[in-house]
Amino acid sequence: MSFKCMFSRVLVMLIVFVSMSSLVKANNKGNEKYLQSILTNSYLHQHLLAADEWVPYPKYDNREGWDETFGSLKENIIKRGEEVIDYEWKVVTATDYLRYEREGGSQMYGAFFRNREVFNFLILAELAEGKGRFIDQILNGAWYYCEQTSWAIAAHIKSVQRNYGVLPFHDSHGIGLAVGDIAASMAWTYYFFKDEFDKINPLISKRIKQNLEKRIMDDYMAREDYWWMAIRPETTGANNWNVWINSNVMLTFLLVEDDREMQIAALNKIIQSIDGFIKFVNADGACEEGPTYWDRAGGKLYDCLQILDYATKKDADYWQTQLIKNLGEYIAKSYIGDGYVVNFADASPRNYGNFGLVYRFGKAIDSEEMIKFAAYLYKAAGNKPDLGPNNDIFRALETCNTHKDLVKVDPELPTSKFIWYPETEFCYMRSKNAFVGSKGGFNAESHNHNDVGSFIYYLNSKPIFLDTGSGTYTKKTFSSERYTIWTFQSQYHNIPIINGKGQLPGGQYKSLKSTVNEKKLFCSYDISGAYGKDANVKKWIRSYKLANNDQLIIKDEFELTKNSGDNEVVFMVKNKPVIENYGCLIVSYDKTKAALTYDEEIFEPTIEEIESGKDGVGWGKEIYRIRLVAKKQMLSGTYSFVIKPLK
Repeated sequence: MSFKCMFSRVLVMLIVFVSMSSLVKANNKGNEKYLQSILTNSYLHQHLLAADEWVPYPKYDNREGWDETFGSLKENIIKRGEEVIDYEWKVVTATDYLRYEREGGSQMYGAFFRNREVFNFLILAELAEGKGRFIDQILNGAWYYCEQTSWAIAAHIKSVQRNYGVLPFHDSHGIGLAVGDIAASMAWTYYFFKDEFDKINPLISKRIKQNLEKRIMDDYMAREDYWWMAIRPETTGANNWNVWINSNVMLTFLLVEDDREMQIAALNKIIQSIDGFIKFVNADGACEEGPTYWDRAGGKLYDCLQILDYATKKDADYWQTQLIKNLGEYIAKSYIGDGYVVNFADASPRNYGNFGLVYRFGKAIDSEEMIKFAAYLYKAAGNKPDLGPNNDIFRALETCNTHKDLVKVDPELPTSKFIWYPETEFCYMRSKNAFVGSKGGFNAESHNHNDVGSFIYYLNSKPIFLDTGSGTYTKKTFSSERYTIWTFQSQYHNIPIINGKGQLPGGQYKSLKSTVNEKKLFCSYDISGAYGKDANVKKWIRSYKLANNDQLIIKDEFELTKNSGDNEVVFMVKNKPVIENYGCLIVSYDKTKAALTYDEEIFEPTIEEIESGKDGVGWGKEIYRIRLVAKKQMLSGTYSFVIKPLK
C-alpha cells in the first residue's frame, strides 16, 4: 500500500472515530448501546484475533480438514461446481439497468444473480475438492467483479449512489444489499485462494483487495449517511438492510484488512450500527417484515453475533438475553404447516426455512423449540443438504460445519395454542386443525401493507382465508406510488371498507387498542385509527375467537359519526367460492372446505376474480375477493361472521 493511500485510510479512521464518539455521547438510552456496552473498544483490543486464528474452517490445502467439514455433502458440492465449470460470465448491460427505470421490471436480475450464484458454487467446489480444477473460473469470476462498474442491482442504485440516477458510475460506489453479498464472496475468495492466485500472478489478489478497499472498506469508514446504518441521531428506523449489510462488511474487514487498528475502528462502527438495528426491533422479537425477511433480519443479526463470537474468542455473553431469544424463536412460532407461514406485509406465504440457520441460532440461545423445528424443516426438505441461499458463503460453510449434528435431532413442530406479540401486535391461535393469525400494529411498518386488523385462517395447514402478499417488486414498490398497487391496499385484505373508504398509509394510522385472552383464544383490535377522517368512524372493534371445534368467530362492533358511504367486509380466498344459500359461502383449497356464514338480512355478497398471476403474487393465476356489502346504513351495530370446517 502506498504512503498516500495509507495516510488517507488512517485519516478516514480518525474522522470516523471522532464522529462516532460524539454520537455515542448524544445517544445514551434504552438499547442504543447494547452491543457497545459488551464489545467495548478495550475488549476488542484485548480479544480480536487475526483471520488465521479465528476462521473456523480449514486452510485451503488442509484436505483432511475439508473432508471432515463437508462430510457427506462433499460430492454434491463438487457436482454443482462441475455443472458450471465452463460457465460464460454474463454481461449486465447499461440497458439492463435502464430497463428498470423505463419499464419498472426486474429483467437485469437473471444475469446478475446467476453470475453471483455460479461464483459461489465454484468457490465451494474448489474448497471441497482441492485439486485446482475450479481455480481459473474462480479467477474469472473475481476478475469479472473487479471490472464491473457497480455491484449494486438497479433497484438499489439510487439508494446507495449519490447521483447519476439508475446507471452505475465508476466514482460513485455505494454499499447496498447485493454489493455486500458480492463483497463477502470476494473476501472469502481472497482469504482462501490468495496463495494460489499469487502462484499465477500476484496482481490478482492485489486487485481483489484494492476493489474491496475502494468499494467497501474506505466507503464504509468515510460515510455515516446511509439510512440503513442507523447511526445518525435523526434516524427513524432500521430494517433487514442493517444487519444484512453489516454482516458482509464485517467479514470483509476481518478477512482482508491487515491493519489491526483499522479492523478495530471498523468493528466499533459496525457494532454501533448494529445497535441501531437492535434499538428499532420490537422487544417481543416479531419480525414485522414477516418470516420471509426473518432470514435476513433476525437471522442476519445472528450471523453478525456469530462472526463477532468467532473473531473475539467467544468470551462475550449476549446470547441469553430475552430479546435475542425472542428474535430467534419467532421463525418457529410463525410456521403454520406444510411449508406455509404467517405472511403479513411483503412476506411470501411459502417459506420452508433455512434449517441450518434455524438450528445454529437455536443452539446459540439454547432453544429446544428452534432446534427441533430445524430438524422438522430438514426432514420436510427430504433430508437434502441445505447450503443456504446461493449468495452466502458463510452460511453454506456454517451449515456444513453443523450438518452432522443436525441430522441426529428428532423433529418436532411448535404447538403453542396462543402466541401474542404485544409490541408488534401479532396474535397466533391454534386449535386441533385450525390456525388463525391476526394483526394490529400500524401502517408504516417496514414493508408495510395497509392491513391493520387483518387475519388469515388455515385448516389442516391449507390456506382458506389468505393474505395476498406483495407481488413482484417493481420501481413503484418502494416509491411514492406504492399504495397505488392493489396488493398493498386494505381493500384487498381481510378487513372492512368503512363508509366506502379503505385504510391509509402512515404511522399515525394504527390500531388504537388491542385486547387478548389466552384461555379463551380471543383477540381484538380497535382499527378505527387506521382510517382517515373521511371514513367518519369513531370506533370499530374487530375481534377473533377460535373455538375448540376449529370454528372462527369474527365480530365487528362499530360506531360511526355519520353515514357517508357503504360498509363492506372483505375476505380474500384462493379458489372461487360457491354460494351455498343465502347467508353461506363455501370456500375451499384442494379438498379442504369451510363455510363462511353471515347475516343475509344485512349483507349482499359479491365475488370478484383477480388476475393475480400477472403481478407475481404467489397464489397462482388468480385469486378471489369476497365483498359482503351492507344493504343498509347504520351509525352503530355489530356484524358477525362464522368460519366453520366442512367434511
